[in-house]
Amino acid sequence: MKNLELTVLLNAIDKISAPVRSASKSVHELSAKLKESKSIHRQLNQQNKQHQAAMKQYASAINPLKSKLDSLNQELEQAKQKAASYAQYMKNAQHPTAGFQKEVEKAKSAVKKLKQEQIDAANKLQQARQELAKSGISAEKLAQKQRELQKNTKSATDQIKNQEAALKKLNAKQAAYNQYRGQVEKLKDISGKAQIIGAQATAAGTTMTAPIVNSIRDFMSFEDVMAGVARQVPGLKDKFGQFTPKYDEWKNKIK
Repeated sequence: MKNLELTVLLNAIDKISAPVRSASKSVHELSAKLKESKSIHRQLNQQNKQHQAAMKQYASAINPLKSKLDSLNQELEQAKQKAASYAQYMKNAQHPTAGFQKEVEKAKSAVKKLKQEQIDAANKLQQARQELAKSGISAEKLAQKQRELQKNTKSATDQIKNQEAALKKLNAKQAAYNQYRGQVEKLKDISGKAQIIGAQATAAGTTMTAPIVNSIRDFMSFEDVMAGVARQVPGLKDKFGQFTPKYDEWKNKIK
């Protein structure tokens, strides 16, 4: 590749790689956003711990009372069925024994006793719920908070993953561009850092340009490079904007 051609190539790359050159700013901004996202995630984890403690408090206060009430409901239903069965037997019996009549009364008393226990248990359960509600704890609020925490935590986790992936990709592009710039500097005058040294470029030839082109591929596509070259070199496009055979020559040289 001739010196002029190499100069055109490098100039084209410099122009279209401006976003990559400013990647350090983007890295800084994205790193700050990632740090903020992780902070939010930690806050959500802390809120989740507090929520779990509230759920445990609610369960320890409500579940035993609820289980007791459920058990009494079952016992009462069984007692009612037994009392109804005894009453029906008494109605159909012509000469019920005194012992059986006593059993009927016991069944009725059991129903009455269980009804009162059921009322007491229901009242205790209601009182416990009211006390917890005064502290801002209820089944409805706990369920709603749980859904919100799950949704927000998932959103924060996904955001962190996306930001980490984007930051990794951005750092890789920046590193590739830095490598490219280091290779370009080998072709520039050390004192001026402004012009390509013809003797070095000519002597090095493909040996020097190949690593440059290879490193370019790590932070921009070869098609983007060629598009930049085509904008600077007359004759690579015709008046209709189509690539000419000369474009293919340049493409082969750069490859």
